Amino acid sequence: YVNYKYQKVNKGQKLFDLYSPELLTEQQNFIYMVINDVENPSIINASRQKLMLYGMTESQINFLVATKKSNPVISIFSPASGIIDGTGTMDNTTNPAMQSASNNTATLDVKEGSYIKKGEVIFKLLNTDKVWGIFNVIQGYNSLIKANQSIRITSELDKNELIDAKINFVETQLNPADKTNRIRVYLNNNKLKLPVGLRLQGIVKTNPVKGIWIQKESMVSIGNKKIVFLKMDNGFKASSIKTGIEIDDFIQIIEGISVKDTIAKNAQYLIDSESFIKTE
Repeated sequence: YVNYKYQKVNKGQKLFDLYSPELLTEQQNFIYMVINDVENPSIINASRQKLMLYGMTESQINFLVATKKSNPVISIFSPASGIIDGTGTMDNTTNPAMQSASNNTATLDVKEGSYIKKGEVIFKLLNTDKVWGIFNVIQGYNSLIKANQSIRITSELDKNELIDAKINFVETQLNPADKTNRIRVYLNNNKLKLPVGLRLQGIVKTNPVKGIWIQKESMVSIGNKKIVFLKMDNGFKASSIKTGIEIDDFIQIIEGISVKDTIAKNAQYLIDSESFIKTE
């Protein structure tokens, strides 16, 4: 039987036994028609279809035809393979990786003798043949990440086992908490090598970005201006620059300085009441 959250279930596996007076009545009606209304196959087939919609299998219905005897308790089997994600009343989170260990193995709240209402969800089943790998991209790198780029993935289970895949989707929403945005990679998981909630690490090789790069501490922002201090013969001069993308502690310079220029390593040290008012 199924007892715990995230328990693996195979297609055709027995889930529970069900006693239903309504289903018992439908069985009796079906047997009556099989015995007394043989010349009306359309009605018999309609009744057979109704039993299947109630959850009975083809073999169970054939057993009714052979024995002409209804069964008050019917076994319900899983229609597909997957992982139990809880019951209709259990709370679920969209981020299984953040759940506690006790949550991941929580006992299901359906017990022997529980009353089930018509239309109620008994078990939620996850198909884990295909899963998402979710990766956080640090701010600054997000402009370099595109769909269909190659990504090499390792897991905390075995860092030496490499998975080569493609980026399938780049989310446009930035997470305000850690200033990252996420990418999704769709992975084949029919052998259940990647348990739900497993921590993954991905490496993406991006195209090189040409340009002049300086450390962020060499630049200072003043209102809508960004400046650096150029070394001159008689000291330093504030010069306005235009910047591009930021990666780690470095920032791309698009306009304002050349590779021949020498700038102050730490721009904050040169700021005073006069030095940064006028820029060229």
